[in-house]
Amino acid sequence: MRKIIKAVVFDLDNTLYNEANYFESVIEIFLSEIGRLDIDITNLVDLKERNQATDYLGDLLKKLFLYSSDMQTRLFNLYCNSDVIINLEPSVISVLKNLKSMSLNLGILTNGVIAAQKNKVKCLSLSQYFDHICYARDLGKLFEKPHPLAFNYICQKLYCEPQNVLFVGDHPVNDVQGAKDAGMITCWMINQSFLNPVQANFTISNLDELITTVFYEE
Repeated sequence: MRKIIKAVVFDLDNTLYNEANYFESVIEIFLSEIGRLDIDITNLVDLKERNQATDYLGDLLKKLFLYSSDMQTRLFNLYCNSDVIINLEPSVISVLKNLKSMSLNLGILTNGVIAAQKNKVKCLSLSQYFDHICYARDLGKLFEKPHPLAFNYICQKLYCEPQNVLFVGDHPVNDVQGAKDAGMITCWMINQSFLNPVQANFTISNLDELITTVFYEE
């Protein structure tokens, strides 16, 4: 398998980092701005709820008994622009450097509000590790993952055919099924928020296992 993989593409949220950390940091900044640091946000962010929600920021405000349209606009602006202090785990950095040492092209393909996703990339200092970062909504909301256009786009940007690209993600439909339908090699990083996905080529519990699972086993 190692011989046919020319590039590795990652999902962003809950694959390269824990998205709960970003939400919690944004909420803390928001509560500081409105003078409500007395509110306890322990266990506030539930990623299973987040995966099922259509308006998660609104849901968080309702859980905090702070909801109003003005408050939601304020929180949304912070979500897209806050200078949040979050970091990649050292083990993730090690994996990315290891992959680059193999002369593999690296990419990110992420759904979601472009401004927010760009802010996450900036806060995590991700650009230094990747050859191309694709915000699928640039193609139009209808063409975000799992639409094959998004996967084909990132493959083109990395100058690789889909069959030579490994896609790593936590979402069974948006990541695994979408990449599989686009003709890519798939690796599911187990996320307990979801039921078992369609059959992936590889399954890992965390990114630490990626190198040994995919590249050192035949």
